Amino acid sequence: MQSFSSGKTPDAAVTCLIPSLQENYKAIGAQRFVAQTLAPGKEYDVVPTDGFVNGHYIYTVNVKASGSGSTLSLYKGQAMLPSITRSVEAGIRACL
Repeated sequence: MQSFSSGKTPDAAVTCLIPSLQENYKAIGAQRFVAQTLAPGKEYDVVPTDGFVNGHYIYTVNVKASGSGSTLSLYKGQAMLPSITRSVEAGIRACL
C-alpha cells in the first residue's frame, strides 16, 4: 500500500481522481473508474469497472478524510504490472 496526502476534501479528491485515472491509465485498453461510497463525504473507494480478477480488484484507491484534506491510499492486487502501477500513481499525484 502507498499513501498520499491531499489538501482536497474527499469529495473533491474523488471528483479529480476519476478523470485523472482514466487519462493516465496505461494498458492495452481504456479503463473506466467509479467511486464506491463507504461513508458519504468521508470515505470512498475508486475502482476500475473492468478490474476484477480472482474475486479482487486489480487495484483500489481509497480516499479517506484526514484533517482538512484527505489521504489517498493505493492498494494493488496480485497482477499489477509496474507500468500500470506508475500510471495509476501519476493519476493520483495529479489530484494532490
